[in-house]
Amino acid sequence: VVLLYFGNEEGTKLKRYELKDANYGNKSKEEFIVEKLISGPNKDGYTPTINKNVKLRSVSTSNNICYVDFDNSFLTERSGVLDEVCIYSIVNSLCELNDIHEVQITVNKDSDIVYHKKISLREPLIRNLDLVEVE
Repeated sequence: VVLLYFGNEEGTKLKRYELKDANYGNKSKEEFIVEKLISGPNKDGYTPTINKNVKLRSVSTSNNICYVDFDNSFLTERSGVLDEVCIYSIVNSLCELNDIHEVQITVNKDSDIVYHKKISLREPLIRNLDLVEVE
């Protein structure tokens, strides 16, 4: 079972989403997770957190930090959820993997970014469970 976090219906909180029978094919678990977040949930009551036009450039893990690099569209294409919900859907989903404790998000390998003038991506981010909707 892979645990992903998508937006709730209002896009104001994260909602836990269990993906059973995950088939990674030739992808890493990390790449599989980010691509599933981009493709969005297949269930009512969940809102996609990353716009489908966003391209994942690369993803790798080293020393318990997962490095996720997107193209420029990550900064311009919106998905209808709060900025925190978008960022922490990525961070929380990847931090469900045992060997990942932090997530560094970059755009074209640049981390000197403040996402929508709100969230600094300069440093790796840790899981934020305060945003998860209580079931």
